[in-house]
This record gives sequence, structure tokens and C-alpha cells, in this order.
Amino acid sequence: MTGRYQAYSEYKDSGVDWLGKIPSHWEVTKTAWHFTAEKGKNGQLLTNEYIGQNEGDYPVYSGQTGNNGVMGSIDSYEFDTGKEGVLFSTTVGAKAMTLNHLKGKFSLSQNCLIIQNKSPIFNTRFCFYHFQPLFSFERGLIPEHMQA
Repeated sequence: MTGRYQAYSEYKDSGVDWLGKIPSHWEVTKTAWHFTAEKGKNGQLLTNEYIGQNEGDYPVYSGQTGNNGVMGSIDSYEFDTGKEGVLFSTTVGAKAMTLNHLKGKFSLSQNCLIIQNKSPIFNTRFCFYHFQPLFSFERGLIPEHMQA
């Protein structure tokens, strides 16, 4: 085969029933080994009142449903996500397990977290599209009374 794709002549069992055989040089690892999840350290401080008193250029993301999750903007930031960005998810309420891809400088209020890619083998934007169905499925498992 020519171009970007290469034919593999040697395969091995992946150890995963539904996956079957994989090229012998591939590794099967847990996704969790390649990511970290983190909540904002100042989440309790970042209330509407605080934001109103410290207005600035940096968004504060929350689990709210309006304004694409932006509560407001303040004069400081907690995270600088660089070119790759991070995955953002709400953790409770009507938007629990909603996934977004954020870039830039921002802070997090309560009830949300970021998932940071710590591996050079994954592209964060690809992971955003790949994880959306999984998060949607998991959200469907949350009892309706807990999503209010």
C-alpha cells in the first residue's frame, strides 16, 4: 500500500473480545491513562456577585444552561489551555454530562470540570467528537429526577 496508509502483515490479539486482532506494534491502553480531570479550585468563590464586582475579559464557565455556559467574565483566569484546548463537562443538573471543547483562558465555577489531554497520541478536538456519544449515553443513565 502506498501513501499515508500501510499494510500490516503481523497482527496480535488485542485482548478485547469485540476488538479482535490489531497490528502487532499497537498497544491497548485505558483511555483514562491519557487524560486528567480537574475542577476549578476557586469554584465556590465564583458567584454572580463576585463576577459582578470583578468584571474582566476572562469567561467563567458553569453548569448553567444559558449563554453557552458562561456565567460572566472576570479580571483573572485559572486555566490557560493553549492551542489544543480541553474538554469541558458539567457535572450536575439539566446539562449534566454535556461536553464542550474550550480553548483560551478561563475559570470554572462549581458543578463543572475540564478533561485535559496529557498524551501526544491524542488530538483534543478528535477526542471531543469521539467522547460525545459516550457522554450522551452516560447522561441517559442518570435518573431524570437527578437532572433537574
